[in-house]
Amino acid sequence: MIDATGRLVRDMFFVFVDMVNWLWNKLWKFNRSAAGAMLPGQHRGVQSMVALLAVCGEIVGLWVFLVHWADQHPL
Repeated sequence: MIDATGRLVRDMFFVFVDMVNWLWNKLWKFNRSAAGAMLPGQHRGVQSMVALLAVCGEIVGLWVFLVHWADQHPL
């Protein structure tokens, strides 16, 4: 029973990590290309920093949206 619970917790953790990794990669690719298109004359480092800030802002925004939604729709 304890082994099964441990495997369930481990699997849930890795599913969550895989979802976050997938979201990060999709947002990074999108924002990297968008930053490159919007800042064509800038160095690659500047474009990467803009993309990084955009991805972090989007993830924080999604988190705030989900917390607000959960607060407004209690189980």
